[in-house]
Amino acid sequence: MWLPVLRSEELTRDPMRVIYWGTPVVVFRTTSGRLGALEDLCGHRGIPLSCGSIRGENIRCDFHHFRFNTDGDCVNIPSVFRADDAFQRKCGVRKFHVREELGLIWISIEDETAAPFPVDLAGLPEDRILVTGAFDIGGDIRVWMDHYLDMPHFAWAHAESSFFASPERPAAIESPVIGVRADSTYPARPGVELDFHIRDDGPSADFALSVRLLLLLANVRRRLSGRARKERVYRMHARADLLTPVCQDTWLTMGRMPVRIIASVNPIAEGKNRFVYTSVADGRGQGRLGRMLARRLMRDSVLQHLAIEDGQMIAQARYVECEQLRATEFDQTILAMRSMFANYQREKAKLYPEGSMMHSLEYGPDRSIAPSADNSMIES
Repeated sequence: MWLPVLRSEELTRDPMRVIYWGTPVVVFRTTSGRLGALEDLCGHRGIPLSCGSIRGENIRCDFHHFRFNTDGDCVNIPSVFRADDAFQRKCGVRKFHVREELGLIWISIEDETAAPFPVDLAGLPEDRILVTGAFDIGGDIRVWMDHYLDMPHFAWAHAESSFFASPERPAAIESPVIGVRADSTYPARPGVELDFHIRDDGPSADFALSVRLLLLLANVRRRLSGRARKERVYRMHARADLLTPVCQDTWLTMGRMPVRIIASVNPIAEGKNRFVYTSVADGRGQGRLGRMLARRLMRDSVLQHLAIEDGQMIAQARYVECEQLRATEFDQTILAMRSMFANYQREKAKLYPEGSMMHSLEYGPDRSIAPSADNSMIES
């Protein structure tokens, strides 16, 4: 299962510790630039390799100077220990698969054959405006997982930051399609797809400065082109694909700019999570000012929606067990996701290190509750 764990620019000369489903992992670049990801403990005495240093194509534990390559093999032990080849082989460290895409470092316990990289890179523009970010958020990871394909909340929780609306005058939801099912596998495409529309009454005071400026420039452009109108209907098409239980690929529009946001909320410890994201837009025809405004808008949008509007509520939310869940048509996504995770856990948990949250996380369905196969909102 591939997860983005940090921004590429964060990984410099020194090894870095990240968390993968509760397991500490050291990520590093060798002198030649090759990436490595190993369980963050020396195979000798368990000292964190993230406290070590890079030596050529290897990472060295600076406590006893044992060295390991990117495959986790122990390749050198100081002669004072008089270790033979058999002992050296026993000191190997668990390897994680690693790759760098879209300005992020991704790791996986499974290789590409078992878990192909989940992001559809073919659909990305060649001339990209790319924004990456990471921040800490609180809350039960299971509530965040429930939230991932919950698109209707946009109409209320994000009314002022996404539309010319308010919680009391939300955007209308049209043409909803739920594509994820209880027997779906990761990545699930499309998870949810729908449209929002509302009459444009002008920008809300709660918009971030970059959003207000972008809307002002758009209004000036319409007036100069003679296309200004007293009333205008604002429409937004949104699609969310579920790449993994904690990673979502969202396609939407900001004004007239199509934007793609790939975001993952990674569990660090109980009640503590790390959000890592990349936001991509088409840069063709954009000058320096346009690119600068687009980057600011893309960054502000993610922070406003996830760190502030969602974060403040979800951080305090209680996880609702399946038998207590009052499921509407839209909540079928939650039931489907819980079934998908339970299926994955049953099949793949054995691959994860002892102590991994993949073994202990109880996010599963009541088997008596399942999405209806003949519901009109579910994609056929």
